Amino acid sequence: MLPILLMVMTTVGGFSYKTSTLFDRTKPVTSAPSGYAATWKEHVQIIAGTDARDAEFSRFMRLMGRKLEEDYYRGDGAEGLDSFETYGTAGSLDVSESLIAASPDIVSAIITASSYEAGMPHPQVQGWSSFVWSRRLHRPLTQNDVFAVAPNRALRRLALSRFDNPEGLQKPGDPDGIPLPWDHASIGRAGITWSFGPYELGGYVSGGSTTIPWSALRPYLRHHLPFVIGAIRAAPDRPGS
Repeated sequence: MLPILLMVMTTVGGFSYKTSTLFDRTKPVTSAPSGYAATWKEHVQIIAGTDARDAEFSRFMRLMGRKLEEDYYRGDGAEGLDSFETYGTAGSLDVSESLIAASPDIVSAIITASSYEAGMPHPQVQGWSSFVWSRRLHRPLTQNDVFAVAPNRALRRLALSRFDNPEGLQKPGDPDGIPLPWDHASIGRAGITWSFGPYELGGYVSGGSTTIPWSALRPYLRHHLPFVIGAIRAAPDRPGS
């Protein structure tokens, strides 16, 4: 196990956290396409809370970072597949965790994994997930924690109308709108954003996001939310307030 190296410490919306490198390692492989280094590189970056009450959040983030790393080497889930030590392809794997927004009540974050095989035209997204951690409940919030009424066709159509990359969709006028899965949702002061990667809504260029404001979401939400909307603040590198 490599030691965790401290990189950055930040406070957002009353939530203090650090960004750390869990793994940053390179090993030689037997071959690579002409012009490419015969190496396999792995970088795994995680975030963790600095307050003692966020210890469970920190453990969760560490486990999620390791899970995406291990899932890549497992491939289709079969037993006995590769690890960093046995993987033989030239290229790289990057796993990162980043903060979307936070408050005294919640942490909204995203975890992504992408790989690059030497000679490919571009990196490939291998897996990712959004989630909202409740600092009150000490667990990720579920859709039922936030919504009294599940997203319906009207909300999915509204999401489609606000999608920021309609030219990338295979069915830009879909009468049923776009899906709104909870594991693609992040919470901010402006509303809830659903984000999609390449191929999730069509071809490679179909990735994008849609933000539905709290005013439009109000008929769907629980009367007593497990967070205060006005206390939410966006991470420094994210749009919104």
